[in-house]
Amino acid sequence: MMLVFTFALGRKKDQMLIILLIGAVILTFIRPEYSLTLLLSIIVVSFYVLYQYLTFQHFKYPFIITLLIASFLLIKYNPTDGHRSSIAFCQHYAYGLFQFDLWKEDPWSYCELAMSKDFGSAKTISEALIANPSKFLGHVLRNIFILPKELGSLLIPFFIGEPGNNTVPVQVAAYSVILIVLFWFIGFFFSLYQGQRNLLQKCFVLIYAMPVLVSTILIYPRPHYLLMVVPFLLIFGIQNLREKFGLLRYKAKFSFPIKSILVASILIYVTPWRLSGKSGLTIPEGQAGIHGKGLCTSVDNLNFLNHLNFENKEMVLLSNLGFISTFLPKEMRVYHHFDKNSNFDEFILRNKINLVWINSALLNDLNFRNDNEFKKLVIGKSKGWKRMNIPNCPNDFLLFNF
Repeated sequence: MMLVFTFALGRKKDQMLIILLIGAVILTFIRPEYSLTLLLSIIVVSFYVLYQYLTFQHFKYPFIITLLIASFLLIKYNPTDGHRSSIAFCQHYAYGLFQFDLWKEDPWSYCELAMSKDFGSAKTISEALIANPSKFLGHVLRNIFILPKELGSLLIPFFIGEPGNNTVPVQVAAYSVILIVLFWFIGFFFSLYQGQRNLLQKCFVLIYAMPVLVSTILIYPRPHYLLMVVPFLLIFGIQNLREKFGLLRYKAKFSFPIKSILVASILIYVTPWRLSGKSGLTIPEGQAGIHGKGLCTSVDNLNFLNHLNFENKEMVLLSNLGFISTFLPKEMRVYHHFDKNSNFDEFILRNKINLVWINSALLNDLNFRNDNEFKKLVIGKSKGWKRMNIPNCPNDFLLFNF
């Protein structure tokens, strides 16, 4: 995003719009939610073309060709998956309730139960809003309440120490950024009213930020969402403060690309690999450096499963490790915990399952914890089943039956 604006700003208006339009196409195929940015970019640029036509200005064919190609790609190859946003909303709605002690089950596996309880048969975000506006508003308010905590933990450099939920550094960092970004928005709306210069540039700043802002408020303020837009809005917010109040003035007139590189360098340095205590672009060696010692990771799980050897016998796994089939041997079939729709023994026999991954999440799963046949399996009273410990995962184990 910053690279697109670095190349776009400071150029003539037509060149700037071409670069911003191409940037929107690229971002759409990096993350699907940026199809909203591409759609809004096409609308703004189309109105600009119409304005040129009505005022008898000379058309620039590269400009028109770029607009047509962008429109074609959005219509023909739009990567947006309509189910993706619905699933994300479902899971994060349940997760928000879980955080505030309003939902006791696993939010990732049983979000449909939370949705049906509050929104009936609604499946999409718009249907949920129509079905129960008060519950939907509650979800939005929870996201707004959580935002400073998530933002603060993202901004605090590692050398300040591991921040808690309500430490002073977290609050100062988070609310400072929020105030700067809000100030930028106030300046933007005043620009709309007053028709100030650089209005088109400010419109595109908002257009590029829109997908993340919508996701943050309507779905959840996930750190990796915020990371995509916070530095971007912060740079323009500080620039706006400098212009309005004469703050942070300097004699050297750096170009926008130079300023972007300087700011990006600072952000790279202070962005932490928090658990490893290292700054900059140095990637910690090994999983222990990234995740902490003794913490079971998905890589640990997959390495273990990929090295299982039961003399070419067919392996059928039951787990709650997510959609991991892509990373496992082709001969290994996987059933998920939410596939269970009968008592445990019947489910195991019907699907010829001979491997069961046991962890605390499965033991507490609504679908398993009250199943007496599953309890017998876990405590070792099911005939033919044996236990295998998992390296680096002291709280997990595998049960197998061959």
